Amino acid sequence: MKKNYTHACIAVLLCITCAAFAQVTEIATTGLLNPVGVAKNGNTLFISSVGNMSIRQKDLSNTSTTDTTVFLPNFDFGVFLTFQGNDLYIPMLANNKVVKIDVTNPTAVLTDVVTNVPTPMGLAFRNNELYISLRQDAKIVKVDLTQSNPTAVDVVTGIPGTFVNGIAFRGDELFITHGNTISKINVTDANPVLTEVLIANSNPVDVAFDGNFLYFSLPSDTAVARADVTQAMPVIDTFLTLPNGPWGLLIDGSDLYIAEQTGSRVVLFDLTTLSVAEASARRFTYYPNPTKDVLHISGLTNSTSYVLSDQQGKEIMEGTLNSTDKLDVSSVANGIYFLRLNDYEVKKIVKY
Repeated sequence: MKKNYTHACIAVLLCITCAAFAQVTEIATTGLLNPVGVAKNGNTLFISSVGNMSIRQKDLSNTSTTDTTVFLPNFDFGVFLTFQGNDLYIPMLANNKVVKIDVTNPTAVLTDVVTNVPTPMGLAFRNNELYISLRQDAKIVKVDLTQSNPTAVDVVTGIPGTFVNGIAFRGDELFITHGNTISKINVTDANPVLTEVLIANSNPVDVAFDGNFLYFSLPSDTAVARADVTQAMPVIDTFLTLPNGPWGLLIDGSDLYIAEQTGSRVVLFDLTTLSVAEASARRFTYYPNPTKDVLHISGLTNSTSYVLSDQQGKEIMEGTLNSTDKLDVSSVANGIYFLRLNDYEVKKIVKY
């Protein structure tokens, strides 16, 4: 419940673009109007379609059509959906509550999970606890689902930025979008502290994980991007351009489902099409660091471009290294620098 805000990035965040217009498959269109959230149960995709106030469904086993059908009509502004078992959890942004329904039971009705939670937006489960982002209340709350009548408990408050949107877990760390920033907290801490992970050019909306990669939608940039959050200074990899306002994300295996709000469709992107070379380009070892004159770099397998920048983002050196090369920094003034290799890996280098 702590309001502290710790900055992890101490230099200019470097951004890259790998594939401006990658191939996507149109999954669902007919019946959708401003879709914002997606969730999957078996072969059925559930979609929050806020433009016509409904939760709709798409049978993914039927590839001959992109038609959707109504699952819940007259549904006021459900946002980012998620499942626990067969129960579909829906944050009702305008009604200040989270509800659920068993999608396998044809006679099931909506049940309130928690009420009096202003502008609930993103949902994420950790064991029997449901974490909820409150978009306009600038905080994260959690609910103990083992209680018969649970109440929301503050986790972190006073989150800066215009809106708090999507959230996603990686282990005990909860990643949170707010304003143009993605930050994280460790929920096992007695008083979780918000730690900045990256700053984007525009406001990220939804987030999802695949391994160490955090994927996030950037509607204002008409893009979907990712970043390896294990890096000390994560690099934003804008790998996909979608012209119609990408919002909600869902990763299921190697499938990335994306709800395009203004395009009124859901598309599918195959994550295996992302270049293996791009991922492997991040695996380098640097020694000694700090260094007085020469920095050795292991893991180079071919010609690799580099840029050395200072803490203000000014380029100090640039060039190309081969597989047996080392970088001579003897002529560089003592201080802290950032070395970028092949536009992917960014490493902090200390010269003394």
